[in-house]
Amino acid sequence: MRTLDDLRPNQAPAGTSLVLGGSRGIGASVVRRLARRSRVVHVASREGGWPASVPPDEAVRTHRVDATDFSQVSRLLADVGQVDWIVSCVGLGYFAPLAGDYSQAWDEILRVNVASLANLLANIDMVLPDLHTLVVLLSLAAYQPSTTPGNTMYSAAKAAARRLLDEHRTRVRAAGQRLRVCSVSPGYVRDTGFADHFFAHEPAETIDLYAGQASLLPDDVAGLVEYCLVAPDSVEISEVIMRCIPGSEGSA
Repeated sequence: MRTLDDLRPNQAPAGTSLVLGGSRGIGASVVRRLARRSRVVHVASREGGWPASVPPDEAVRTHRVDATDFSQVSRLLADVGQVDWIVSCVGLGYFAPLAGDYSQAWDEILRVNVASLANLLANIDMVLPDLHTLVVLLSLAAYQPSTTPGNTMYSAAKAAARRLLDEHRTRVRAAGQRLRVCSVSPGYVRDTGFADHFFAHEPAETIDLYAGQASLLPDDVAGLVEYCLVAPDSVEISEVIMRCIPGSEGSA
């Protein structure tokens, strides 16, 4: 059976990468893969810590950044200098239905999933005109109503982020830039930490989010992100939707 590893070009480490939200979950899996692809991998997160499950590697450098703060994103890009690939795994969801006052959670969901992406796109436009590829992690919820309870605002935020990417792609093409703008939208993904805080605003509603759900693993998603990055220069894998085939969990 052929896998993405069979299709992926065998390249020596080259260039510089930046992974936002790279300290855990899918982001950490992306960092682990890019450490063998890039001479340097810059990892940015709110915590600024070493990526989970990534062994010590001199190619990896960490930065403490709140992506919802425009000035912090500006300083980050100034600090790392020219990069070839950027992967944004920034995202956050809470149980926050449109019933009752969940406005604090709604605000944070929108800031983390939408405003942070706007900050990144605007700064890329200003200081990284030669960026080769941008990959942004979205969600299946950007395309259809989320089946996760209380997830309406998260779904709306991911749909808005998808629109921002579409607009950015159109604008850079009109400007004659060759930046590849890619999005990867997985369905349920286990072991990301998403469920650990999802019910923080309403502990009484806590359930097992993954019960009965066919779920991907972080490295499944990271593998596809990697493939988007190393596709031929003439190819932009603009949008990818990922779902786990029931009964195949953990088989990748």
